[in-house]
Amino acid sequence: MVVFAWIGSLSLLIINALYILLVLGFPYGDFVNNGKEKVLSTRSRLIHVGLILVQLGAILVLLHLGHVRALPFSVSLVHTLCYIFASLMTLEAVSNFVSTSKKEKVYMTTLSVISAACLWLSAISAIG
Repeated sequence: MVVFAWIGSLSLLIINALYILLVLGFPYGDFVNNGKEKVLSTRSRLIHVGLILVQLGAILVLLHLGHVRALPFSVSLVHTLCYIFASLMTLEAVSNFVSTSKKEKVYMTTLSVISAACLWLSAISAIG
């Protein structure tokens, strides 16, 4: 379970690093939103700030379930959050997979699938 926590956290951290660069105005828009914008608009940047916060929460939940970092929440709450984050990452992986942008399809789908799989495996293995 520790392995899932570290691999999932690392893949989410890579996604977050890209999102932070996008929010700061770097021209990596080919990796998100079907590659529509090279530099994200203000509205898209705000949305990505929200995604960064959600994914930081997912990292904390993964590290908690992997017994790497303790959170001051009940086990059932963390477990439920892990299922929610796993569902969100699964939706993101599907969204990336159907993208028309080749970079998003190749790179972001891979990272999203790894993250989703680690979240699902952590949630399921935390039951027992």
